[in-house]
Amino acid sequence: MYVNNQIELDAELADFPWHDSFVREAHVLSPSYVIPSSRGVAAPDSKWLLRLVICSQEEQHPGLEFVFEGVDEITLSSRVDLSPHGTVRDGEVVMFMTTFDTTPIRAERLRLERLGIEAWGLKTRYCEVNQFDDGGFPIEVWG
Repeated sequence: MYVNNQIELDAELADFPWHDSFVREAHVLSPSYVIPSSRGVAAPDSKWLLRLVICSQEEQHPGLEFVFEGVDEITLSSRVDLSPHGTVRDGEVVMFMTTFDTTPIRAERLRLERLGIEAWGLKTRYCEVNQFDDGGFPIEVWG
């Protein structure tokens, strides 16, 4: 769902269990690219897309994906116990992911998607992860 106003943002954030939550994946995509025939750059100053997969240990709310469109600025922390808060106003979303962040994520739009238990485990949403150590044995799982 696209977040259209402050009331929607506050309601979505209040409904997720943030204790022990963490950023599982972060994916940034630039619409800029190199034109092979001319080696010129197309859309060099285009704003980014940022996708974040957040995981919690709660079975009722295992994961939440933030999709920021038209990103001007990004700051992320590797801290656990996320506590996102922000504003939606005049075509801009300003989000802080923890209480320790001093610089926000600034974007034109925000979409939130609830994830099921597919957010858990070693499988990832955006990339392949090597699940084996140098000897070819499965990586130990803490738990």
